[in-house]
Amino acid sequence: DAVLLVLGGSDADLDWKRFIVSRGRRVQSNTPLHRFADNLRSLIRMITMSGAAPVLSDVPNQDVLARGAWLGQHIGQNLMPWIEAGGGQAESDRRLAEYNQIVEDVSAETRVDVARWAKGISTLPLADRFGPDATHPSAPAHRIIARVVEQSIRSVAAQLPPRRRIVAEA
Repeated sequence: DAVLLVLGGSDADLDWKRFIVSRGRRVQSNTPLHRFADNLRSLIRMITMSGAAPVLSDVPNQDVLARGAWLGQHIGQNLMPWIEAGGGQAESDRRLAEYNQIVEDVSAETRVDVARWAKGISTLPLADRFGPDATHPSAPAHRIIARVVEQSIRSVAAQLPPRRRIVAEA
C-alpha cells in the first residue's frame, strides 16, 4: 500500500567512468537534474494510479575522497588531484543539494512525504556513514535508515483509508 522510492544515489553520483576517462575534466552527474525531476514525477503518477501511496527519500552523499581512493586503488590510478581540483567534498555536497532540492520541490508539488534518511545519517561523522567502498551505508547508518523509513511508512499508513490501514499494519 505504500511504495518507498529510494532514488537518487546513483542518479546524483558523479559519472566516475567519464571522470576517469577524461582525467578529471568531465565532472557531471549520471542523471541531469531535469530528467531526475521528471522521473520522480512519473514514478509518483504510476504509484498513485496503482492505488498505492508513494514516499520519496532524500539523496545521500558519499565520502568523495574515500570513494576516489577506493576507485583509484581498483584502477591503479591516483584520482585525488583531479577530485581536489574539482572542488572535492564541498563541490560534491553542493551538487547533491540540487538533487535534494528537487526531491523537496517534487514532494511539495505532489504532496508526497519524504523519508529523510540521508539527512538522518548526516548526523554521523562522514567516515562512519559508509562501508569500505565509501558509497554504501555502514551498519550504524543502516540503523538510522531503518528508523527513519519506519517512521515515514507508519505516518503514511496512518493516513490511508481504514480498510487499507489494516492491511498496512498486518
